Amino acid sequence: MVNNVFVDGSQGNLWVQPINDSMQGNVYYSNIIVYQEPTARCWYTPNWHRTALQSVDYNLYWHTGGLDFSTSSLFSPEGPFPQWQAAGFDLSSRIADPLFVDPLNHDYRLMTGSPAYDLGFQDIPVDQIGPEGFVNLGESLHAEEKLAPGGSLPAERKR
Repeated sequence: MVNNVFVDGSQGNLWVQPINDSMQGNVYYSNIIVYQEPTARCWYTPNWHRTALQSVDYNLYWHTGGLDFSTSSLFSPEGPFPQWQAAGFDLSSRIADPLFVDPLNHDYRLMTGSPAYDLGFQDIPVDQIGPEGFVNLGESLHAEEKLAPGGSLPAERKR
């Protein structure tokens, strides 16, 4: 998982579920994780094994409700952020406001000066994502697959 924005997970924000031996060696880099729920876990796993994660670093964490990640055991399966780092994870990561443009109106683009940029985060081309972005891609679809007005699939393609 590289270069993602995770916002307002209500129970767990980053889920790691090592079901079997193939579920190990995951990498999390340059992500932004922001949430408000005071009882939600930042990193959640029902069955924690360190081998589930190969490398976790350069992430930006922020709790809009004021939860102190440096003391809260809800931060990770290893405990608070300092213990998570002592286990070898997120050594270069930071806890800071990502400076979203307008999070109250779901505009999660970053303002100039966001600390996420210092961690290698790259802007996500939000104008190319979702219904409006899909409409822009309509020109590359076959004529019979062109989108109906408003960005939806033509009635004959809906199932």
